[in-house]
Amino acid sequence: MSPKDFDEFVMSYEPKLIDKVHSYGYLTIVHSRGKVNDFLEKFRDMGTDGLNVLEPPPMGDVILADAKKKIGKDICLIGNIEYSDLSACPNEEIEQKVKNCIKDAGENGGFILSPCSFCYEIPIPKKTSDNCITMIESCRKYGQYPLKF
Repeated sequence: MSPKDFDEFVMSYEPKLIDKVHSYGYLTIVHSRGKVNDFLEKFRDMGTDGLNVLEPPPMGDVILADAKKKIGKDICLIGNIEYSDLSACPNEEIEQKVKNCIKDAGENGGFILSPCSFCYEIPIPKKTSDNCITMIESCRKYGQYPLKF
């Protein structure tokens, strides 16, 4: 989406919806997939409380450490683990990806690690489910405050 289209089709409507939700005392999370790095500040400016899924390359273009620096003090960052990694990577690589995400965005809170998307296969393949367990266990291992990196 071009910046012009983003302004026309997103920024002209989304902030009003967010304000309405906030008027009822609720928080908001905007879900936007793909290449959103050029729009990070606009997501912050629209007033949402959280942004997911923050896809890393190649599916997206968000470098988590950069997103944390740009908007991480103002908005909760959510995501950054690709489903393709959960379905294919060795467990050790998933653990390292989790550790890297927490190191890049976990400082001072405001980060929820999650998959960028999830499995539509039934039953969930064993490799995927094993890696999901590794992701959760790694979050518990490395995501305790104070962070020790």
